[in-house]
Amino acid sequence: MKTVITNNGIVLSEGDFIETKTSIIINGKSVPYLTHIECVNAEYLNNLIANNIAYEYKKVIDMDEITDRLAKKFKLSFKEMVSYMDNLMSIHPVSGLELLLMEIAIKLDEKYSDHISRSPVLYYMDIIEGRIKLVHKELIKSYKNIALFRTIDDAKIACRTVKPILKHMYNSGK
Repeated sequence: MKTVITNNGIVLSEGDFIETKTSIIINGKSVPYLTHIECVNAEYLNNLIANNIAYEYKKVIDMDEITDRLAKKFKLSFKEMVSYMDNLMSIHPVSGLELLLMEIAIKLDEKYSDHISRSPVLYYMDIIEGRIKLVHKELIKSYKNIALFRTIDDAKIACRTVKPILKHMYNSGK
């Protein structure tokens, strides 16, 4: 099932129902003429993508997968890791977020054959502002202590994965 996100943030999937309105112009004013409900299909979604009104949503990483990877590293069960992360997030949310972002960065970097230090451009998430920024490579002494991403798309995937945490931390309605 295909899912897209429109430029104004609306998520549409195949099988969703949307309300469309048709207007006519009477005396120079646009007046609603006809309203009907349509079922969203793959052709409609492809048309939105082709006209740059929406982009396809691809969920690459699941939070459960990241938690499971961390549990294996810490030699804990999944349930114990969830408890550990809950405690860490309540005590120091930035540390918990950084831990998750680092594991997501490692997961996303697995698709590349060379070491991340060979990438010409690197991105990171500025924890203070909650924004993705370009890294100046000469400032990096160790690649083990920071969540780095090779492309802006990888960084956006990571941000989408931890979106609920970011919303809570930055009190954003977005």
